[in-house]
Amino acid sequence: MALLDPGASCLLFIDFDETPRGMVPEVPVVSAAHHEILGKAAELSIPAFLSFMENEGEERSGSSLDRLIPEDARLPRSVINPWKDDRLRQSIAEQRRHRLILAGGWPEGSLAQAALGALGEAYDVYILFDLCNGLLDLQNSPVAARLIQAGVVPLTARQLILEWTGAAGTA
Repeated sequence: MALLDPGASCLLFIDFDETPRGMVPEVPVVSAAHHEILGKAAELSIPAFLSFMENEGEERSGSSLDRLIPEDARLPRSVINPWKDDRLRQSIAEQRRHRLILAGGWPEGSLAQAALGALGEAYDVYILFDLCNGLLDLQNSPVAARLIQAGVVPLTARQLILEWTGAAGTA
């Protein structure tokens, strides 16, 4: 398989928030790797989106990803499964890129549902396992096993940056 082509790639970060709400499990923490991925994406003109739950009457605290992703690429939703959100699907489809790279989310919830939904619409789906909530464990997670069985390709942030750089001829 060839290196990931930046021109065919689109990023989707799911459910990043600085402060967990109520009974919501711990959300992903924004790290230097997130900043590095988004910096490289901007450099290579790769679209990046942020999807998050918007609860009526409850103010979202936001995350540092909010400052790195343009406002029109921040997509609030009212359903757990991001792929069931029409605006999100349309925003990604408008990019006309068939490789969707996911990070964040709850592995058994929003992340898995988005990945499976995108696979069902013929996207090539990659997950940055090291940038997921709880660091998805490739060896011991039934969620990881299910996603890989369905066709998701596991990646790390470093691997993605090196592939984009190699494919763009800047390495």
